[in-house]
Amino acid sequence: MKKPKASASEPLSLEQFLAIRRTFMPRLSPDGKRILFVSNIGGSYNLWTVPSDGGWPTQITAQDDFIMAADWALGGSHIVYTADFQGNENTQVYLVPSSGGRPENLTGNPEVQCFLLGASPSGRQIAWSDNRREKDKFDTYVRDLKTGAEKMVLRRDRVGIDAPSDWSPDGSRLLVYRDDHNLNSNIILTSVRTPPEDFKDITPHTGDAHYFDACFSADGKRAFMIANQGSDFKNVASIGLDSREPALEWTVRARHDAAFVQASPDGRSLCYGLNVRGSIVPRMLDLKTGKDAPLGLRKGIYTSLHFSRDGRKIAYLYQGPTMPADVWTMRIPSGKPVQVTHSMAGGIDQKRLAAPREISYESPDGLKIHGLFYLPRGARKNASLPAILYPHGGPNAQNMNAFSMWFQYLMSRGYCILAPDFRGSTGYGTEFQKLIFRDWGGGDYHDLMAGAGFLRKSGWADPARVGILGMSFGGFAVLTCITRSPGAFKAAVEAYGPANLFTFIASNPPSWAEGVYALVGHPERDKDYLTERSPMNHVDQISTPLLVIQGRNDPRVAKAESDQIVESLRRRGHPVEYIVFEDEGHGFTKMKNQVTALRSTADFFDRHL
Repeated sequence: MKKPKASASEPLSLEQFLAIRRTFMPRLSPDGKRILFVSNIGGSYNLWTVPSDGGWPTQITAQDDFIMAADWALGGSHIVYTADFQGNENTQVYLVPSSGGRPENLTGNPEVQCFLLGASPSGRQIAWSDNRREKDKFDTYVRDLKTGAEKMVLRRDRVGIDAPSDWSPDGSRLLVYRDDHNLNSNIILTSVRTPPEDFKDITPHTGDAHYFDACFSADGKRAFMIANQGSDFKNVASIGLDSREPALEWTVRARHDAAFVQASPDGRSLCYGLNVRGSIVPRMLDLKTGKDAPLGLRKGIYTSLHFSRDGRKIAYLYQGPTMPADVWTMRIPSGKPVQVTHSMAGGIDQKRLAAPREISYESPDGLKIHGLFYLPRGARKNASLPAILYPHGGPNAQNMNAFSMWFQYLMSRGYCILAPDFRGSTGYGTEFQKLIFRDWGGGDYHDLMAGAGFLRKSGWADPARVGILGMSFGGFAVLTCITRSPGAFKAAVEAYGPANLFTFIASNPPSWAEGVYALVGHPERDKDYLTERSPMNHVDQISTPLLVIQGRNDPRVAKAESDQIVESLRRRGHPVEYIVFEDEGHGFTKMKNQVTALRSTADFFDRHL
C-alpha cells in the first residue's frame, strides 16, 4: 500500500528543517584533490574533507564547540583551526592530522582570543593574532610548525584588533587588517623576519576610510583590497608595495559594494563579488587582457572563494533563498559548476520553499527602504496572513538572498515575513550605513514602524495580527518598538538583544571600546541620548507578550541584558517567557538548542498571532 503524499498546504515538520545541515569555509588542499570544510553534519560543527569533484565526506574532528576558521598545513598532512568553548569566543589554535587524530592545542590559554589566518604557502608556518599581552590589543604572531618556534611579528599599540589577512607568495611578509571601528581601518604590511615595531601602513589616510579583505598579487609586488576611500561604495583597488608612498589605484569602480576579492596564484585572474540588492554577483577579471565578466552563476550568495594553486579551479560556498549553503567547484575560465556537498537533508521538496520578493517603501522622512518580503507558497492576497517584522542584527548588516531555516519554517506554518534594510544597513553605500551611528533607536525605529505599516497595508497580512522577531541588534530593535509603540505588535520574540545601552557598552570586550563608542555612543559624552534610547528605561510601557532567548556565555550581549528586561516584566506580572542556553554564546550553534529556539518561537507566535 502506497503511503499518501503530504498535502501541499500541510506544514512541513520542524524535524525536516532541522535535518538541513550548515556548511561553510571550503579550502582546497595543496594538491587540489580534496576540500576541507566545516559542517554540523554530525550535529555539532566539525572539520570534514571531501574529494574536490564530489564524493563521500570524511569527518576529521569530533568535538562539541564551534570552529571559527581552518586551513590545510604542512603540505596537507595536517589541518590548523580555531575553536571556542561553549560560545565564549575565546578561540584557541589547534593542529590535527588531516587523516584524523587527537588535536593539539597550540595556544593553550583559555582566556585569550585568537584570529587565525592559516598556513603560509609552504605550509610550514601559521599566522594569527591574539590578545595575550593586553586584553584590549591584538598582536600578530607566526609559528613554525616543525620547530615550534613562535614570534610576534606585529605589535598593536592602541586599543583594537589586528587580524592577518594574507601571506605573501614567498611566505616572508603578511598583510594585516587593522581595525579601528566599523568605518575606519587600514592595511599593514609587515615582515616575519623583522622586529614587531617594523611595519608599513600602506593605506594612510585622514578621516574615516575602510580598507579590508587584502590579498597579495601572484608576484608579491601589489596588494588587492576592498576600499571606500573618497567613495560612497566599497570597490576593488590595488596598491604597489615597493613604492615609498603607496598610491591607491582603482581596479573596479561600481555603484555597488564589493563583497570579496581574491587573486589567483598564477597571476592571471582576479575574482570579486558585487553586492547587488542582497545578492552577491561573482565576476572574473582577466589581469592580462582586462576582460571583466560575470561568471554566469545562479542568483544567490557566493562566499569563501578559494583558488587552487594552479589557478585553474575555484571552490566556493553558494546558497540561495531556497537552497542551503553548500560547497561547489568550477574550472576556470569556462567550466560548469559542480556541487560537492549536499546539505539539504530531511526530504523537503524545494518546490515547497519560497524565495522573497524585493519591495521598497518610504520612511516618514522620505528615505527609501529596501526589503525582502516572504510569502508562503499558495498564499492568497486576502489580508488574512499572520505577519512577522524581522529587523536584522548588526546593525551594520543586510538581509541577503540567503537560505533562512527560520523564515522557511515560519512560512510553512502560514506566516508572511518582512525583512527590511533599515538605515544603518550595509549594501547601500557608506552614507546610508553611517545614519545609525550614535543614533540607535532613532531613524531606524521609524523605518521599522513604517515596515509594520507596509505589512498592514500590503493586502497579504491581517492588520490585527503582526508580530516582531529580532536577534542581537534586532533584539534591541524589538525592545525599542514594543516600548515606544505599545500595542503595535501582538507578539514579540527577541534573542540576546541589548536592553540597557550603558550596561551593554560596559560589557563589551575591551578591544571593541573605540568601535562601540563610534557606533553606539560614549557613556559620558552621550549620556542623555543613551538614557532616552535604552529600552530598559521604558519597560513599563510594554504591553506585548514577549519571549526572550539568551546564551549564558554571550561575550557580546551579556546575559544581564536579558535578565533586566525579564525580571522587570515579571515583577509587573506581565506575560514573558525566558529561555537560557547554558552552553551557548552569541547565537545558537548546537542542534538541541536550535530545536528549542525555533520550536519555542513558532509555538509562541502560534499562541499569540
